[in-house]
Amino acid sequence: MKLFPSHGSRYFPSSPLKGSPMSKLQILHLEDNASDAFFVRRALESSGVDAEITHVASSADFLSAIERGGPDAILLDNGVPGFDGRHALALARNRCPQTPIIIVSGATDIRQAEESLQAGASDYVLKSSLWQLGSAIQRAREATDQKQSVEKLEHANRGMARLVRAVQDLSLARDLNKIMAIVRRA
Repeated sequence: MKLFPSHGSRYFPSSPLKGSPMSKLQILHLEDNASDAFFVRRALESSGVDAEITHVASSADFLSAIERGGPDAILLDNGVPGFDGRHALALARNRCPQTPIIIVSGATDIRQAEESLQAGASDYVLKSSLWQLGSAIQRAREATDQKQSVEKLEHANRGMARLVRAVQDLSLARDLNKIMAIVRRA
């Protein structure tokens, strides 16, 4: 199944977007307009995104869903009445720091898009270009996966460096007290 069946070029992935092999992506979607929520769901389905979408329309429902935790991605409409998009982004970034957050907006203001990206959004997709949403989710998840892999490697490297230092120090130790001090420190 192709991500974008009508596009057979190298720019569009050909495999469906999926969560772990055993589960669907869990997507939290903040959107006050039911029609827009429907079109987002259809765009994801058309893109081959295998997801369970939790749609919320208010700040209280959004906060409750964030507290339950666990979304693989968050889609935010920045025009929900009574709930500023920047505030929603800050809450999501604070509570789910590793989760990709994509702004799905009807506003075409480039400054607003730049501000959202600077504030921690992974991507910004216009409602008039929902066909880009599947790719945006894939890019955001790949970036998150890459960041987590780098963090794991850095942690492993720090552990290896401690081990190497301990072995070097042990090779120079001449009495039991020094050996015990090195082992305690490592």
